[in-house]
Amino acid sequence: MKNLKFTNQDLVEKARKRPQGFQKEILENSIVLDSNTFEISFEKFEEIENKYRLPARLEMFKSLLGAADSVLSSSFADIHKRSPEQIQQCAEICSSCDYLVEDGMRCGKCGCFLRIKMQLNTWNCPLKKWPIIPQEEYKSDYLK
Repeated sequence: MKNLKFTNQDLVEKARKRPQGFQKEILENSIVLDSNTFEISFEKFEEIENKYRLPARLEMFKSLLGAADSVLSSSFADIHKRSPEQIQQCAEICSSCDYLVEDGMRCGKCGCFLRIKMQLNTWNCPLKKWPIIPQEEYKSDYLK
């Protein structure tokens, strides 16, 4: 069985554009060799890397098309921007999610940029972690 050795700097660099759970899980499954060097089996590393891999560009494009379709197929009364409080609530949920890619504030599950995705009520978390806004609540606000 082949093992991979890496330094803290190697891991930080590799994890920079990956969901935050990637680095955490790598460290949990590694053996500490010294204060700056870790070792992990190649198979385990590959398993973790696959788990936290961003979706392929085609999958992200499909996700974007699905989001655009949900906006376009909704009547204007059904489309509403989330309130600052609702956006903050979504941001807090995302900040503790293992799939958050902090570099760019992206979702590692769907690949979306969260600062944009959190804005409209027709776009939701792919893991269904965000609260659902009752239709009456945003419809009445929109029509005011």
